Amino acid sequence: MRSWKMKINKFVARSLVDGPGERTTVYLQGCPINCPGCHSPARHPADAGHEMPVDEVAARLLDVQLPVTISGGEPLLQSAAVADLVVMLHLQKPGLHIIVYTGLTYDDIMAIAPALPGLWTIMKQVDVLVDGPYVIGEDNDYMQWRGSENQRPIDPGTLEILDWSRQCFTIGEAGELSGTAGAVRAVFGSGWELARMCGEA
Repeated sequence: MRSWKMKINKFVARSLVDGPGERTTVYLQGCPINCPGCHSPARHPADAGHEMPVDEVAARLLDVQLPVTISGGEPLLQSAAVADLVVMLHLQKPGLHIIVYTGLTYDDIMAIAPALPGLWTIMKQVDVLVDGPYVIGEDNDYMQWRGSENQRPIDPGTLEILDWSRQCFTIGEAGELSGTAGAVRAVFGSGWELARMCGEA
């Protein structure tokens, strides 16, 4: 396996907004798509962030013992390194659930597939590919795990579009109540403090 380095923006050890359940997320640096209204413009410049070897990124993610999300920035801008990362994660933890978010649509990805080294490895290794750019006007207060409704959670193995619309509450072992962002907003409203408490800030 090659010794790639990745451009990293940040890690979030425990996230409730980057896919179903509690997850560990790495946000990669660099995105040429520049979606109007993007919530993370600081991740656009490819010359920002910091470099880390892939094995160190894998170790950091695995250390938390949670499912993994790879977001950006634009992860497919570093497709070769992402391919090595997901292989390394599964070698060290078989069955680990992995989500990759991309601002490209699935059709866009297929059109430029020859220019994305490691793409087919990524598609075989990840459980969900969330595709599409953020589109102003296609967001709403009750949507969860995506920025806008055009973005689709796809099973790369079957190309099935998954249903992420279900809202729910759960009660933890210590009796604490948690819920998906949409469920919390539906019951309590959309105040800033509630959104922050649900991991959205």
